[in-house]
Amino acid sequence: MCDRVRAVNFSETPQAGLLEKRLEMAVWVILAGLILLPRMYLWHLLPVPLWSKDAYSYAWPVFEWLDTGDWHTDPRRGTVYALLIAACAKLGIGFSGLILVQHVLGGFAVLGGMVMLRMMIGARWALVPLVACGGAYAVYAGPISMEHLVRNETLLFLFATGALGALAAGFTRGHVGWFFAAGIFASLLALTKGVFAPLIPMTLLALAVLYRGDWKKVGLLGAALLAGYALPSLANKAVLRLSESNRPPEPQSGLLLFARVAQFTVLDGGIEPEIKALIRQDIVDYIALVKDEGDLDNNIPLNRTAVPRMREHLLKQGKTAVDLNTLCRSLAVEAIKTHPREYFSQVWGDWVRLHLSFASRVRGPDASDVRGSIKNYKNTPMHALLELEKNVPLLETRTDKKFFRGYQNVVDGAWLFQCSPVLLTSLLLPFFLFMGTPAWRAWWWVAAALWYFNIVLLCTVGKPMNRYLLPVTPIIFMVLAGKVTSLWLFLLRSAGRIRNRVSTAQS
Repeated sequence: MCDRVRAVNFSETPQAGLLEKRLEMAVWVILAGLILLPRMYLWHLLPVPLWSKDAYSYAWPVFEWLDTGDWHTDPRRGTVYALLIAACAKLGIGFSGLILVQHVLGGFAVLGGMVMLRMMIGARWALVPLVACGGAYAVYAGPISMEHLVRNETLLFLFATGALGALAAGFTRGHVGWFFAAGIFASLLALTKGVFAPLIPMTLLALAVLYRGDWKKVGLLGAALLAGYALPSLANKAVLRLSESNRPPEPQSGLLLFARVAQFTVLDGGIEPEIKALIRQDIVDYIALVKDEGDLDNNIPLNRTAVPRMREHLLKQGKTAVDLNTLCRSLAVEAIKTHPREYFSQVWGDWVRLHLSFASRVRGPDASDVRGSIKNYKNTPMHALLELEKNVPLLETRTDKKFFRGYQNVVDGAWLFQCSPVLLTSLLLPFFLFMGTPAWRAWWWVAAALWYFNIVLLCTVGKPMNRYLLPVTPIIFMVLAGKVTSLWLFLLRSAGRIRNRVSTAQS
């Protein structure tokens, strides 16, 4: 399917070529319109941003910069999204402008996914599935709902699409510029959130296999990739030097793992008895809460109780964030070793829920999101940039569940994502590893590494949630749309063979 198959031979006349160009132009105009439609409709319904629980942690560096003139980077959140908020504040468009910018960036990311699909399928008559699948991608509410929130997921979606798209162009065209661009996007993604860790090593390995024997080209393309990756990192270091109080990003993997298995913490005996005594009541209360509610809330031990208490204790001893991360990882590993069956059961349950329940029939935002946003606004420290006197009263008029029904009818058109898209992607992706041109096989190997890395990460360390799948949504789209296109081209070829047989029999 990845080969540039010519399913139906067009006439080579100039008139046919002109008609084909006009047809493709019309297709892209239609797709661009479909990208704009739900976003403009949502903005018409809700012309103010939704304020997430984590919004303040992204915004407070900007608040301090506006109030004091000093820039303080949040070591947990990094600089990239805060700089975007700061740019919107400097331009005078505030958070409402930020949401508009996010809708534009998200729309470009969706368009980038469609361009990748067009590059891959190549066949002229594949414009039909391009419209069908691209149209579903355009109205898919997964990206759209995140674009209306003050969260960094839209940047993750954009950078992930940029990295994957640049790699697709790089592998198929062999140009250093595309690998340089892929490195830049991958680095920006890593600075925002490290969810594409295998990208650089897998790309270098894919280059070595694709151009085996031509080590000069492998070295040139690999160097371009690494140079692009280094550039945003150097810029980030320059931002961190703006203030002596700025700190580099703190390691989070150990903290996240501990928060995921805090209910299994060995409180009696084992390692770190002093620390366990410090957090004992936190863990006991958390275990009781899990039993009562039947669900895990990682944020309780991570942001409210055990981990903040350990952080404060270690800071008094002159320890660093690295020490806290190491401590949390040690406690988590001990908990897993002591409760292997319970941990495996939790991982398996997460795997099942992730594959069967997530990324399908996303219809947000809805009235419950609005009510949650109102609560989050009121719990956020007051700042003029929030425009609470305008935003909260307007949100309070949007709490009827019927208010978003028209918008939800529009996004229900995302048929490609209606039936367990995560499960289908995990099952179908291995077949693409051996299909198409060598260049596209190299791209699929990188995409597969990124996909299964994120799946494992969400089932073992993180907690499966729809928004965490946004960086790998381009891979879901490419897999599902690629399979639909394969079926379409198969039907065209079958119809052509039947028509030829009928013509032969009649003659």
